[in-house]
Amino acid sequence: MKIGPEISDSIELKFSSLARKMNAEGRQIVSFGLGEPDFPTPEQIVQAATQAMQNGHTRYSSPFGIAELRERIAAKLRTENQLDAQPDNIIVTPGA
Repeated sequence: MKIGPEISDSIELKFSSLARKMNAEGRQIVSFGLGEPDFPTPEQIVQAATQAMQNGHTRYSSPFGIAELRERIAAKLRTENQLDAQPDNIIVTPGA
């Protein structure tokens, strides 16, 4: 898709499109492009997301990630991996 002369597809879109085309041609390509899952979202996740929105969780979180999640990740790293991790050392974001 080309929107105008100033705006063109991102390299990620081009890469993902090429990988889909090659897979359709019978080649086995693992795409690390857009990260679109090839399975439906599990029902328990759909229900949890719906409940979270009904509870008012409809805004962007901190750019560093949800504080409670960062705390739990740090606790897991300390307990299971013996790493001196603190929530301030952890960032949870979409993408890579």
